[in-house]
Amino acid sequence: MGLWLRSYLSGSQQEQFLAVLLDARSRPFHVIHAAKGSLTQVDVHPRELFRDAVRFAAHSIILAHNHPSGSAEPSDADVDLTLRMMDVGMLMGIPVIDHLVVTDSDIASMRALGLVILP
Repeated sequence: MGLWLRSYLSGSQQEQFLAVLLDARSRPFHVIHAAKGSLTQVDVHPRELFRDAVRFAAHSIILAHNHPSGSAEPSDADVDLTLRMMDVGMLMGIPVIDHLVVTDSDIASMRALGLVILP
């Protein structure tokens, strides 16, 4: 999935926020393009993201967005947004299992970095 995300977001000069919907076997089956932002930020509201996740009956989701700056290091705002989305996901019964920060040459997993801890 990482290679696909890099190729999909490669060369974008604006931050874009995606959600990869997973089935009960953790297989991706649909991608939601939730928001498009500026060079340094993207605003996404849980309502827009989870509306489609519910409509497509997602079992769980992986969040992803790009950093046009080239640094895959998650910002404090990225971590805050992830935690907020995780809270909403738990309430909705659609857990967020990771948030990937994508650049043209790298991908950082907040879960692998210990920034996202599943309950």
